[in-house]
Amino acid sequence: QDDREARSLIAISAPLKDNVSRDDIGVLTVFFDTEKLTNLVKGLQENTQLGEELERNLFIVGKAGVVAIAADPGIIGNTVLNPSYQLCDASLVDTIEYRNVAGEDVSGAYDCISEAGMMVVSEYRLSFPHGTDVDKLILIAACVLALVVGGASYFLYVRFSYISPIIKIGKFADKIAQKDFSAKLNIHGGSEAGHLAQSMKNMVSSLREAYQNLQSEIDLKTAELKQSLEKLKTSNKSMRDSQKALINVFEDIDEEKKKAVSLSADLKKFQLAVDRSFDAIVITDPHAVIQYANPAIEYTTGYKREEIIGKNPGDLWGGHMDGDFYNNLWTTIAKDKKPFRQDIKNNRKNGEEFISDLYIAPLLNDEGETIFYISVQRDVTQAKAVDRMKTEFISLASHQLRTPLTAIKWYLELMADTKLEGEQLKYFENVRLSSERMINLVDSLLNVSRIESGRIAVSPKPTFLTKLMDESIAELQGQIQERKINVSQEYAPGLPEVNIDPQLIREVYQNLLSNAVKYAFESTTVHVNIHMEGESVITKIRNTGIGIPANSQKQMFSKFFRAGNAQKQDTNGNGLGMYLVKQIVEVSGGEISFTSEENKDTEFIVKLPLAGSQAKSGDVGLS
Repeated sequence: QDDREARSLIAISAPLKDNVSRDDIGVLTVFFDTEKLTNLVKGLQENTQLGEELERNLFIVGKAGVVAIAADPGIIGNTVLNPSYQLCDASLVDTIEYRNVAGEDVSGAYDCISEAGMMVVSEYRLSFPHGTDVDKLILIAACVLALVVGGASYFLYVRFSYISPIIKIGKFADKIAQKDFSAKLNIHGGSEAGHLAQSMKNMVSSLREAYQNLQSEIDLKTAELKQSLEKLKTSNKSMRDSQKALINVFEDIDEEKKKAVSLSADLKKFQLAVDRSFDAIVITDPHAVIQYANPAIEYTTGYKREEIIGKNPGDLWGGHMDGDFYNNLWTTIAKDKKPFRQDIKNNRKNGEEFISDLYIAPLLNDEGETIFYISVQRDVTQAKAVDRMKTEFISLASHQLRTPLTAIKWYLELMADTKLEGEQLKYFENVRLSSERMINLVDSLLNVSRIESGRIAVSPKPTFLTKLMDESIAELQGQIQERKINVSQEYAPGLPEVNIDPQLIREVYQNLLSNAVKYAFESTTVHVNIHMEGESVITKIRNTGIGIPANSQKQMFSKFFRAGNAQKQDTNGNGLGMYLVKQIVEVSGGEISFTSEENKDTEFIVKLPLAGSQAKSGDVGLS
């Protein structure tokens, strides 16, 4: 170009890539003078014998003598003593003869790159005799090549030292621009690229902090805005709710007015019903001071209503029962807060005694505190007198019947010792069975009258209930075998003696067992169980048989009652057995209950106190 002579050159180029990212970082180009290269090759051909060739090796060695880069991969990592990096202290480019790591005598040209602490070496070995002009030419070519390679190496060093970090910094900047503040920039050192990287890191740190602060501020403002919107929504909702509430209030007021009118009408009806009631109704405060009484109290007690308001019933017509009665009454209504019902004897204003069916119940507030007591008394004096007359009549009639029946039974026993045949024996059996049924009926009637009149005595003594049950089962063996019934007895071990009247409880066991066998299906099992539960001894008798219809169960313990299916099964019952059982259990201080399903299982449960029955004086026992 310009005043220079035109030359023909050969350019050899190769791309340069980042070893990590494989990105293009540049192009390495080497130019060769065509004329000089031709003359060099011609000279080699003229001075080189047939079959001879040039052998050379190119490598880069560091300050410690370790081969870092080599054309022959086999020597990378080896340590070479010659040429030594110390030669760079004397000159940057030179030639040297030495023995290489393979033990061969070689000549080498080296070029020092002090900035990188490296030395580029091009060594060669000739297979022809030394001393010719070829050696010189090769040495010159080697030097030129060493310089070219050295320049290329330095170029690579610059590229890798400056360009590659700059590319990394550029990519780092791209990530930051995309708000990826987690990106890392791994460039260190005191070079310009290192300083630039550190500045970038500092800038990103500040930018990250500013972004975070800005984001926090945005979040805060957003939250405040949401809160304001919520308040606005709440305010609007409150206004709408207030509107609805106001409408509802007016509707409620209207509804309450209707309810008040209806309640007022109901109260008037209730007042009329209370005022017209034949039962004496009294309302007292928690201290039994009368607050209200209906008109029926006047003809029940003989006191005017205005006389009794503000006074205690016990100071007027009450106080004629024993202490246990009143203790039980107050425990039930005041402590247990339950209704109390029992017959009570009182005196009218004129001193006349009367009997009331008394019902008292506490009225509680929302906190469960008693605010009033309401009592309803029905005068049953006349009804009790009639009932007593019936009982006395039954007792008298039973006694009167008992004497001839006993005589009939005695004569029948005498006739049983005579020889009877045919029709005589048939008539005899009919008379005997009829007399037994009559005697049983009379005994039952006598027992009922004695219990109802309070004349029956209760005489407790220590008794093993299991022994009493075994005796009752033994007495019914004829009936049990006749119906092919199996009796299963299950007694809890270690059951103690219980203070009960054995005659009374035997009557209970015999009645329950007799019914269980009589109304069980043939060839089934009657289960008997006696065990303890807390402070009670429990007796259970269960069978599988006709059962008790659901519509008959409420009347099971009523006097003279028999269920329809029981009447079909046995036409000879009198309906007094279960009534007597209940009366005996209760007079013994116990309870009786049952469960039953028609044509399935029926179970009667007798619960007696472990402490035993209380003794009761009386002039007779069971018949």
